[in-house]
Amino acid sequence: RPRLYNTALSSVCVASATTSEISHIHVYFRCNIRMAINATMVHQGCMSMRSISRTAFAGSNPRVGLVTPRALTATRPSRRAGQGLSVRCQAGQPRAMSEPLEETEAADSAAAAAEDDGAVTYEQLEDWKSAYRSMTKEHAYWVDPNNVEGAIPLELEGTLFRNGPGLFEIGGKKINQPFDGDGMICQLSFKDGRLHFRNKYVQTKGYVEEQKAGKALFKGAFSTGNPSGMLFQNPFDFDLKNVANTHVVHWGDKLFALWEGGLPHELDPKTLETVGESTWDGQIDGKEFAAHFRTVDGQSGKRFVNFGAAVAGLDADITFYEFDEAGKCLKKNKALLKGGAFGFYHDFLVTENYYVLFENPIQMDFKQLMTEYLMAKCGIAQCLKYDDTKPTKIHVIERSPPAGRRAQLKTFPTVPFFTFHHANGYETSDGKIVCDSVPWRCIDFNFNIDTLKPENYKGGQRSEAFRIELDMRRGTARRSQLMQRACEFPVINPAVAGKKHKHFYCLAAKADDPEMWGPAQVVMKVSTEDSKTNLTPTVVTDGWYAGRRVFPQEPVFVPRKNGTAEDDGWVVLAVYDAETLLTDVVVLDAQNLAAGPVAKIHLPHHIPPGLHGSWSDSYFGPVDIPASVVKPTIRSAADDTMLV
Repeated sequence: RPRLYNTALSSVCVASATTSEISHIHVYFRCNIRMAINATMVHQGCMSMRSISRTAFAGSNPRVGLVTPRALTATRPSRRAGQGLSVRCQAGQPRAMSEPLEETEAADSAAAAAEDDGAVTYEQLEDWKSAYRSMTKEHAYWVDPNNVEGAIPLELEGTLFRNGPGLFEIGGKKINQPFDGDGMICQLSFKDGRLHFRNKYVQTKGYVEEQKAGKALFKGAFSTGNPSGMLFQNPFDFDLKNVANTHVVHWGDKLFALWEGGLPHELDPKTLETVGESTWDGQIDGKEFAAHFRTVDGQSGKRFVNFGAAVAGLDADITFYEFDEAGKCLKKNKALLKGGAFGFYHDFLVTENYYVLFENPIQMDFKQLMTEYLMAKCGIAQCLKYDDTKPTKIHVIERSPPAGRRAQLKTFPTVPFFTFHHANGYETSDGKIVCDSVPWRCIDFNFNIDTLKPENYKGGQRSEAFRIELDMRRGTARRSQLMQRACEFPVINPAVAGKKHKHFYCLAAKADDPEMWGPAQVVMKVSTEDSKTNLTPTVVTDGWYAGRRVFPQEPVFVPRKNGTAEDDGWVVLAVYDAETLLTDVVVLDAQNLAAGPVAKIHLPHHIPPGLHGSWSDSYFGPVDIPASVVKPTIRSAADDTMLV
């Protein structure tokens, strides 16, 4: 997205499935570590996608979905509609749903018993892992209208770009950390009720050279082993392969693939051909450019706001950038975070007057660095340790300081937690900054896809939605939990970025429980209403449960053109179906997720679990839309290369 899958891959938190279920914690780890201490960033990603028959979402006993062993087939089963349910509760006091969860097909008695127990099974984890197969072919085709259930809204016109690892082996050797996989861009172009699909790998220097050599040549942030084959490696060499696999954005008439450990790669938005590594016309300082950006209103038009986190000894040297709609850098602001070299700065927030950056309590284990890492027995990410004796620090930096001086910095120490992603932040009239985020209880970078077990989904590392209020006048921080269900990958309507919002969308666990969770299988809408009698807001949730063997990826909100309400639009996402081993693209009504898909578009192949995506109102598909289509020649799902 807890994305939470703990991503085992990156050894990042068991949460791979976690908290937001999020089936995969896509933990990106942007390793910024240089010379001595270089910090690194881990980004948890999260969900794998795929939706099959919609079953009822809700239930007083909603438990982590369990999967019984079934023969995997490349043919699609019949689908039946399910039901949804909304819930209202006071923040910090989530209530269980009022009706039992209904399945769209009869479950075997043993499976039902296990599901009632709230346990994740090994079968379910195998289903989830089955999405991690390399997508070795690059496609460009119109989806056959006969493969669409429902109808694609005619008003839905534009392009959804998705980025994520697509290759999980090099030269026949498995990459033991999928999030070190090479970035693959998916282009989903919608027009006149039709969908055109295209995918292509980002032609990074590392990808091109390794494909030519037929073997791994470069180190990844999470993978173990020395690509050179030698028993030892330089413990102070932190140069990593830029995999360009974390995010993608269309801005200034250009398309960029982002990976926070290095510079972005420019692509052609129509063909997805790689132009090359980019400094945005020399406007980016250094080699760091985060994968999580914000688009906010400026004095004239929209602004693209991002940051780069470099290491300066034991400190973090942060540079904030603001670009206009043409891609011209309007301002750069600097902030030095003392002792913050390893803070894991993956995401941030922008309000009217401030940038907000969370510094996680992460320390470098130098003993492990000089022993296991030196002997190529672990990845650099595994040398980073969560320290619950240290506070999480929330830094607030002014956006518009007077000319000639650095931006002022105000720091709020809080209880320890780990944060990958935020929904949104805004300022209030009484001098507060409100941040809606999904902090993790803790994080352990030693978990990976091979070590993840069902028992990891009982408490432990999981992420939950919280509202954090920073009182700029008093210098205090206060947080309240918005819901107990584990969740991740929060997104909003981009129009309200930096402003007061009412809704955000995310991936979530099936279990509505303070301890039980599992791979993400629910798309949630979280709506807040200010309480007149309580400092914490009232929370109303709406959700769509994708199915027992179905795993959704990060949702993307697409506003309806000329819409007036904040939630007037659609939620578009990919979902992976472990029964068919294929992927669907799902369109949901953002005002009523529980009603189920407005359209479910069956692709003739699978898409590996992605990390992040963004919407462009520009249509980049072919000009001519055929009345009928020729089905593309594609291998069967069973022929795809399996990671596990």
